Amino acid sequence: MRSGSVPSHRRALAVIAFAALTALVCGALITAAILVPAPVAVLPLLAGACVGLPMLAAWQLAHVHAAVGGLRAALRRRNPLDERALRELKRSLARLPETAHPLDR
Repeated sequence: MRSGSVPSHRRALAVIAFAALTALVCGALITAAILVPAPVAVLPLLAGACVGLPMLAAWQLAHVHAAVGGLRAALRRRNPLDERALRELKRSLARLPETAHPLDR
């Protein structure tokens, strides 16, 4: 998914389901490793997977949440601009004096 694109509804639901499933599977793996002592050679791999995979899922979830949340906020703000306030702002900006940029020599 590109950084500027908005995910589809289906993609957003898939990422949410993936994040929830990842958390459940990693929790089950850690529980199984505690209840049934896992071999010593497997513990670093298990720890890396049970920490890294939920982090990856949360990272994807954050991107989808930000994109979908931004879209919903934009849809809620369908208010047209206040034309009177916009004209007043343009007039006040036009009254400001022109000055040279301090680094422009």
